[in-house]
Amino acid sequence: MVKLELMRKVKEIRTIEKKNHVKQNNTSFKLNDVRQLLIDGVQLVSSEMWVNFIQHTIKEEDKMWDIEFITDEMLDELDPTSQHVLTITGETSTNSSD
Repeated sequence: MVKLELMRKVKEIRTIEKKNHVKQNNTSFKLNDVRQLLIDGVQLVSSEMWVNFIQHTIKEEDKMWDIEFITDEMLDELDPTSQHVLTITGETSTNSSD
């Protein structure tokens, strides 16, 4: 799961970096120029940026694992014969017609 999330983050960061580079440097709006700007944008991602992205992704993944373990422990402690009621408060509306 960590690898999948890491791959998603890397792709997201690369896309953002490329788009920002193109946005800031596109003056001709010609397809070949934009393509070259995209290629240049990929080269702008430094090794320090990669390290930061990876560290951030690992921290977020650790948080999700912690939440999952806490949730599992809470569910394990519940009495399987008890009923649980979900109470919804506040305004509710529907878009369907009766």
